[in-house]
Amino acid sequence: MVNYLCKGDQGDDAQRMNGFKVYLSNTSTITSDNYLCYKDPYSPIGPYPNIIQTIPCNYLGKYVIYYDNIGSDESSIVYEPIVELCYVAINGCFKSAWETNCSDACPPKCIDQHCYPENGSCIWGCYPQNCLNNKCDKHTGACSEGCVTGLAGQFCNRNGNGMSGLYFITTVLQNVTCITTDYDG
Repeated sequence: MVNYLCKGDQGDDAQRMNGFKVYLSNTSTITSDNYLCYKDPYSPIGPYPNIIQTIPCNYLGKYVIYYDNIGSDESSIVYEPIVELCYVAINGCFKSAWETNCSDACPPKCIDQHCYPENGSCIWGCYPQNCLNNKCDKHTGACSEGCVTGLAGQFCNRNGNGMSGLYFITTVLQNVTCITTDYDG
């Protein structure tokens, strides 16, 4: 989540932000691999962007890049791009956590346990092993058609009877008939 407040010494000139873009990237430069998080719809006559915005940006990256290459036309004077940012807040969680205070763990089925900080849904999809027909919801990581035999739970990560694996061994041993013989070794 990217929150920003744009105010400068020249007043709250939203038209100076007209057509700006916000990228997320793993490098500090803009390349074709960057994720375009937001693009303001440029219009030479308005409406202009709000100077206070919250931009949801559901992507993993090391850098947030605010980019403006358009400039503005104020009072018949054409300006080069001007960036007037004085406050930018970037909110998120470390890998494998989500929720307002990053207090909840991402679903165990999310690939590499990456999930969106806002809602806990899987970013890259889910691991389908243990899911019936290898089908899991790519957003939640939950097995969408149920679990393979012997497993249970939303993510099919628990034994089907709710007991530990030791229960299965005990059950099998109860059905075994032991034959005892004398052994002279």
